[in-house]
Amino acid sequence: MTGDLLRTALASLGAREIELAFDQDVTGWEGTLRLLERLEDDYPALSYLEWSQDHKGPDDAIQAGADFHRLTGADSIRALMEAKIAQAMPRQEPSPANGSSAPRAYNGRDFRAQHWEKPPFLVPELIVPGLTILAGKPKIGKSWLILDLCISLATGSTFLKEKWAVEPCPVLYMALEEVPGSFRSGTEKSCRGRS
Repeated sequence: MTGDLLRTALASLGAREIELAFDQDVTGWEGTLRLLERLEDDYPALSYLEWSQDHKGPDDAIQAGADFHRLTGADSIRALMEAKIAQAMPRQEPSPANGSSAPRAYNGRDFRAQHWEKPPFLVPELIVPGLTILAGKPKIGKSWLILDLCISLATGSTFLKEKWAVEPCPVLYMALEEVPGSFRSGTEKSCRGRS
C-alpha cells in the first residue's frame, strides 16, 4: 500500500493514534520501519506493541495472555527496530580458511551499505564465478564453446585459441545431453595443441 493510500484510509477511519504490532522477526521489524517512515509525520502519537519472544505474532501473544509493552515515539521505535534487526542479523567476519564470508541474507539497507570488491574473473573481462547462462540457436556451437572453456580452465591453457589466458581451477562439466562418444571426440579435438 502506498503512503498516500494508507494515509487516506487512516484519515477516513478518523485514526489519530496508531499502534504498530508485527511478528517478532526481521520481516516484522523491517515492516514496522517501513510503516514508520510513511506515518510518522502525520501521526506523531505512533506507538509499538511488544511482547515476549516466546510468541512470534501478536495473535499468538494475545491468545497466550502475554504481557505487552508499549513503546511510543517514532525515534524510540526506530532505534528499537534497528537494534533488533542488527542483533538478529549479525555481521559475519570472514573465515580464516578462505577469506570469504559464509552465505547470508541481506536486507536492502545492509546490501546498499556493503562494500563489494570486484570479483575475480575466470576468463578476463568475460566470465566471473557464479551462474553464467549461454543461450543461442540450436547447433551453433554452444556445447563446443563450453567444452573448450572447461578444458581451458581445468588445464590453465588459453581459451579460444590464444585469445584469453586463464588460471587453472577445478571444473565440473555436466554434459547431460551428450552421448559418451561425441563427448570423447569433442574433448580430443579441443585438447589438440594445448600445452
